[in-house]
Amino acid sequence: MDLDGLMGEWADVQDSGRTVFNEHWHRAPDGTLVGLGCVLSGRDTVFIEHLGILHQDGKIQYAATIDAQNSGEVVLFELVHRTDSLVFTNPDHDYPQRIVYVPNGPDAWNVFVSGTAKGMRTMDHYQFKRKVASGSSGS
Repeated sequence: MDLDGLMGEWADVQDSGRTVFNEHWHRAPDGTLVGLGCVLSGRDTVFIEHLGILHQDGKIQYAATIDAQNSGEVVLFELVHRTDSLVFTNPDHDYPQRIVYVPNGPDAWNVFVSGTAKGMRTMDHYQFKRKVASGSSGS
């Protein structure tokens, strides 16, 4: 599966539009995929994470950095499957231990973030759809 399928702007609208999960991915000049994830609640940004997909030590790694977690240090998840989905794992991380991107056609991704936290198995599911640039029309 081609990682370039992640490029673009994606949104998952929840709570009747009150909460919006966003991811924006682009390719940096060095070839790394760079992403930014954020959650909007109403007009307030309540969560930001810096993302990346990079080649390191002969492996493809998903990198996530959240300033208020893990002392602001990057957390790496290794790509372990890419045939029909993108599966990244880090069994040593507190939560999540697994991030899965499953394509749903060319303009949507189902994303599953899962693992064990405080002895409880949990999974979050996001349904990202490609954002259409404002001002564009079908005519």
